[in-house]
Amino acid sequence: MQILAIDPGIANTGWAASNGMGGTLTTQSGILPNKRICQISFSLYNTLVNNPPTTVVIEDTFGPLLKQTTMLLGGLMVAFSKANFVLVPPNKWLKDLFGHDKKGMYKELTKRLVDKMGKKYNTQHQADALGILHWYQTIYLPQQKAKIKSTSTKAKRARA
Repeated sequence: MQILAIDPGIANTGWAASNGMGGTLTTQSGILPNKRICQISFSLYNTLVNNPPTTVVIEDTFGPLLKQTTMLLGGLMVAFSKANFVLVPPNKWLKDLFGHDKKGMYKELTKRLVDKMGKKYNTQHQADALGILHWYQTIYLPQQKAKIKSTSTKAKRARA
């Protein structure tokens, strides 16, 4: 199972895959936002076409244009990879991992987390994508498994 985490943006988009791949996709300034979005989506697809993710975890963002970016990136990745799609509310991973999402502190906390994970990163966007990936694997998945188990247990009790 390959998981792809995305920290979206129009100028810079960080990404991290559970197989250790990752990076930051950067678009040139002066290009229309829709073209930037297409460039980022195309680059991600080309990078992962031979090893597509089974799950795409993408952080939702603030602002109407960034929201479009999030939806387009996520939609294209799901269409191309037939992956499950998890849209993370803005800064939820920060709140769950660190107890808050204060802008002044999260960059340092994210860097510490990624360093502790033993991962390398080139930009804050890539570090954020690694943080999102870590959140998905250590918090989100266990919570979902617990919900499924709880629902299964309740169903068994109801049948008995």
